[in-house]
Amino acid sequence: MKKLFIFLFAICLAQIANAQFRIEAGGAYGGFGNNNIFLFKTISLNTSRNIASGMGFDVNVSYNIKLDGNEKNVGLSIAPGVGYFMNNVSIKGESGTLRTQWIQVPLCVVYDAPIGYSSCTLVSSVGLYYGYALKGTYIDPTGTNNGFDFINAPVGERLLRRNDFGFCAKLGLLITKNIGFYLGYNRGFLDISDSRGYVARLNSFRFGVMLSL
Repeated sequence: MKKLFIFLFAICLAQIANAQFRIEAGGAYGGFGNNNIFLFKTISLNTSRNIASGMGFDVNVSYNIKLDGNEKNVGLSIAPGVGYFMNNVSIKGESGTLRTQWIQVPLCVVYDAPIGYSSCTLVSSVGLYYGYALKGTYIDPTGTNNGFDFINAPVGERLLRRNDFGFCAKLGLLITKNIGFYLGYNRGFLDISDSRGYVARLNSFRFGVMLSL
Protein backbone atom coordinates (compact mmCIF):
# COMPACT_ATOMS: atom_id res chain seq x y z
CA MET A 1 0.00 0.00 0.00
CA LYS A 2 2.82 2.38 0.87
CA LYS A 3 4.46 1.76 -2.51
CA LEU A 4 1.14 2.50 -4.23
CA PHE A 5 0.88 5.88 -2.49
CA ILE A 6 4.47 6.69 -3.42
CA PHE A 7 3.76 5.74 -7.03
CA LEU A 8 0.62 7.91 -7.19
CA PHE A 9 2.46 10.80 -5.56
CA ALA A 10 5.24 10.51 -8.16
CA ILE A 11 2.66 10.62 -10.95
CA CYS A 12 1.12 13.78 -9.46
CA LEU A 13 4.51 15.44 -9.26
CA ALA A 14 5.26 14.52 -12.87
CA GLN A 15 1.96 16.00 -14.03
CA ILE A 16 2.53 19.20 -12.07
CA ALA A 17 6.00 19.49 -13.58
CA ASN A 18 4.39 19.40 -17.03
CA ALA A 19 1.81 22.06 -16.14
CA GLN A 20 1.77 25.56 -17.56
CA PHE A 21 0.08 28.81 -16.66
CA ARG A 22 -2.22 30.69 -18.99
CA ILE A 23 -3.37 34.25 -18.43
CA GLU A 24 -6.33 35.71 -20.31
CA ALA A 25 -7.52 39.32 -20.18
CA GLY A 26 -9.99 41.29 -22.24
CA GLY A 27 -13.59 42.40 -22.54
CA ALA A 28 -16.95 40.82 -21.77
CA TYR A 29 -20.27 41.60 -23.44
CA GLY A 30 -23.32 40.14 -21.77
CA GLY A 31 -26.19 40.48 -19.39
CA PHE A 32 -29.01 38.45 -17.91
CA GLY A 33 -30.96 36.05 -20.11
CA ASN A 34 -34.49 34.65 -20.11
CA ASN A 35 -36.26 37.96 -20.81
CA ASN A 36 -37.35 38.57 -17.23
CA ILE A 37 -34.94 40.26 -14.89
CA PHE A 38 -36.09 41.85 -11.66
CA LEU A 39 -37.67 44.98 -10.24
CA PHE A 40 -35.11 47.55 -9.16
CA LYS A 41 -36.96 49.78 -6.70
CA THR A 42 -38.93 52.15 -8.96
CA ILE A 43 -37.31 50.99 -12.21
CA SER A 44 -39.06 48.11 -13.93
CA LEU A 45 -36.75 45.70 -15.76
CA ASN A 46 -39.36 43.04 -16.33
CA THR A 47 -38.74 42.45 -20.05
CA SER A 48 -35.69 42.22 -22.25
CA ARG A 49 -36.79 45.42 -24.01
CA ASN A 50 -35.95 47.40 -20.87
CA ILE A 51 -32.28 46.48 -20.77
CA ALA A 52 -29.31 46.40 -23.11
CA SER A 53 -26.15 44.34 -22.81
CA GLY A 54 -23.06 46.30 -21.88
CA MET A 55 -19.30 45.99 -21.96
CA GLY A 56 -17.43 44.65 -18.96
CA PHE A 57 -14.05 43.20 -18.11
CA ASP A 58 -12.71 39.65 -17.99
CA VAL A 59 -9.43 38.29 -16.60
CA ASN A 60 -8.61 34.67 -15.86
CA VAL A 61 -5.58 32.66 -14.74
CA SER A 62 -5.53 28.88 -15.31
CA TYR A 63 -3.11 26.14 -14.35
CA ASN A 64 -3.05 23.66 -17.23
CA ILE A 65 -2.03 20.19 -16.04
CA LYS A 66 -0.92 18.02 -18.96
CA LEU A 67 -2.63 14.65 -19.34
CA ASP A 68 -0.58 13.39 -22.27
CA GLY A 69 3.01 14.16 -23.16
CA ASN A 70 5.11 17.06 -21.90
CA GLU A 71 5.45 19.27 -24.96
CA LYS A 72 4.20 22.81 -24.50
CA ASN A 73 0.95 23.79 -26.28
CA VAL A 74 0.31 20.23 -27.47
CA GLY A 75 -2.32 17.73 -26.40
CA LEU A 76 -4.88 17.34 -23.66
CA SER A 77 -4.88 18.99 -20.25
CA ILE A 78 -7.18 19.77 -17.37
CA ALA A 79 -7.24 23.40 -16.28
CA PRO A 80 -8.46 24.66 -12.91
CA GLY A 81 -8.44 28.43 -12.69
CA VAL A 82 -9.72 31.60 -11.08
CA GLY A 83 -10.91 34.83 -12.64
CA TYR A 84 -12.50 38.24 -12.15
CA PHE A 85 -15.52 39.13 -14.26
CA MET A 86 -17.46 42.39 -14.51
CA ASN A 87 -20.92 42.13 -16.08
CA ASN A 88 -22.73 45.36 -17.01
CA VAL A 89 -26.19 46.10 -18.37
CA SER A 90 -27.68 49.49 -19.16
CA ILE A 91 -31.29 50.58 -18.75
CA LYS A 92 -32.90 51.78 -21.97
CA GLY A 93 -34.22 55.31 -21.72
CA GLU A 94 -32.33 55.89 -18.48
CA SER A 95 -28.77 56.93 -17.69
CA GLY A 96 -28.32 54.10 -15.20
CA THR A 97 -26.12 51.02 -15.39
CA LEU A 98 -26.27 47.82 -13.37
CA ARG A 99 -22.72 46.62 -12.68
CA THR A 100 -22.04 43.21 -11.14
CA GLN A 101 -18.59 41.97 -10.13
CA TRP A 102 -17.80 38.28 -9.79
CA ILE A 103 -15.08 35.87 -8.83
CA GLN A 104 -15.39 32.82 -11.08
CA VAL A 105 -13.64 29.49 -10.60
CA PRO A 106 -13.67 27.41 -13.82
CA LEU A 107 -12.59 23.80 -14.28
CA CYS A 108 -12.06 23.00 -17.95
CA VAL A 109 -10.75 20.31 -20.26
CA VAL A 110 -8.34 21.90 -22.76
CA TYR A 111 -7.02 20.57 -26.05
CA ASP A 112 -4.09 22.24 -27.85
CA ALA A 113 -3.71 21.37 -31.55
CA PRO A 114 -0.66 22.71 -33.45
CA ILE A 115 -1.54 23.99 -36.92
CA GLY A 116 0.69 22.84 -39.76
CA TYR A 117 4.43 23.47 -39.48
CA SER A 118 4.08 26.94 -37.98
CA SER A 119 4.16 27.90 -34.32
CA CYS A 120 0.40 28.53 -34.29
CA THR A 121 -1.77 26.45 -31.97
CA LEU A 122 -5.55 26.11 -31.87
CA VAL A 123 -6.74 26.07 -28.25
CA SER A 124 -10.20 24.79 -27.34
CA SER A 125 -11.68 24.35 -23.88
CA VAL A 126 -14.98 23.39 -22.31
CA GLY A 127 -16.02 23.02 -18.70
CA LEU A 128 -17.99 24.31 -15.74
CA TYR A 129 -17.57 27.29 -13.46
CA TYR A 130 -18.65 28.41 -10.01
CA GLY A 131 -19.27 32.11 -9.53
CA TYR A 132 -19.44 34.24 -6.40
CA ALA A 133 -20.77 37.79 -6.58
CA LEU A 134 -18.62 40.38 -4.83
CA LYS A 135 -20.80 43.39 -5.45
CA GLY A 136 -23.66 44.72 -7.53
CA THR A 137 -23.93 48.47 -7.98
CA TYR A 138 -26.49 50.73 -9.60
CA ILE A 139 -24.62 53.59 -11.28
CA ASP A 140 -26.65 56.69 -12.07
CA PRO A 141 -24.90 60.02 -11.40
CA THR A 142 -28.17 61.90 -11.97
CA GLY A 143 -30.40 59.74 -9.78
CA THR A 144 -31.09 59.19 -6.09
CA ASN A 145 -30.27 55.47 -6.25
CA ASN A 146 -26.69 55.95 -7.42
CA GLY A 147 -24.30 53.61 -5.61
CA PHE A 148 -27.00 51.28 -4.27
CA ASP A 149 -25.48 47.80 -3.75
CA PHE A 150 -28.22 45.38 -4.80
CA ILE A 151 -26.27 42.23 -3.86
CA ASN A 152 -25.01 43.21 -0.42
CA ALA A 153 -28.32 44.88 0.47
CA PRO A 154 -30.42 43.66 3.44
CA VAL A 155 -32.88 40.81 2.92
CA GLY A 156 -35.92 42.15 1.12
CA GLU A 157 -33.92 44.69 -0.88
CA ARG A 158 -31.37 42.27 -2.32
CA LEU A 159 -31.97 41.67 -6.03
CA LEU A 160 -29.38 39.05 -6.99
CA ARG A 161 -28.10 35.96 -5.18
CA ARG A 162 -24.37 35.60 -4.65
CA ASN A 163 -23.83 32.08 -5.98
CA ASP A 164 -23.84 31.07 -9.62
CA PHE A 165 -22.96 27.87 -11.48
CA GLY A 166 -22.77 27.31 -15.20
CA PHE A 167 -21.12 26.30 -18.44
CA CYS A 168 -18.04 27.85 -20.06
CA ALA A 169 -16.34 27.35 -23.42
CA LYS A 170 -13.46 29.07 -25.22
CA LEU A 171 -11.69 28.91 -28.55
CA GLY A 172 -8.32 30.56 -28.97
CA LEU A 173 -5.35 30.82 -31.27
CA LEU A 174 -1.75 31.08 -30.11
CA ILE A 175 0.08 32.87 -32.92
CA THR A 176 3.42 32.29 -31.20
CA LYS A 177 4.35 29.84 -28.45
CA ASN A 178 3.38 32.43 -25.85
CA ILE A 179 0.90 34.98 -27.23
CA GLY A 180 -2.54 34.67 -28.81
CA PHE A 181 -6.18 35.65 -28.51
CA TYR A 182 -9.44 33.97 -27.47
CA LEU A 183 -13.22 34.04 -27.81
CA GLY A 184 -15.45 32.56 -25.12
CA TYR A 185 -18.98 32.14 -23.86
CA ASN A 186 -20.36 31.61 -20.34
CA ARG A 187 -23.93 30.66 -19.49
CA GLY A 188 -25.33 30.30 -15.99
CA PHE A 189 -27.58 27.37 -15.11
CA LEU A 190 -29.03 28.94 -11.97
CA ASP A 191 -31.71 31.56 -11.56
CA ILE A 192 -29.81 34.18 -9.54
CA SER A 193 -32.71 36.60 -9.14
CA ASP A 194 -33.62 37.26 -5.51
CA SER A 195 -36.92 38.92 -6.42
CA ARG A 196 -40.02 36.71 -6.45
CA GLY A 197 -41.57 36.27 -9.87
CA TYR A 198 -38.47 37.34 -11.81
CA VAL A 199 -35.73 35.31 -13.46
CA ALA A 200 -32.10 36.18 -14.16
CA ARG A 201 -29.47 33.87 -15.65
CA LEU A 202 -26.00 35.20 -16.32
CA ASN A 203 -24.56 35.01 -19.84
CA SER A 204 -21.58 36.65 -21.50
CA PHE A 205 -19.44 36.62 -24.61
CA ARG A 206 -15.73 37.14 -23.91
CA PHE A 207 -12.71 38.07 -25.98
CA GLY A 208 -9.15 39.15 -25.37
CA VAL A 209 -5.47 38.35 -25.30
CA MET A 210 -4.00 35.05 -24.08
CA LEU A 211 -0.53 34.53 -22.64
CA SER A 212 0.88 31.00 -22.30
CA LEU A 213 3.79 30.63 -19.86
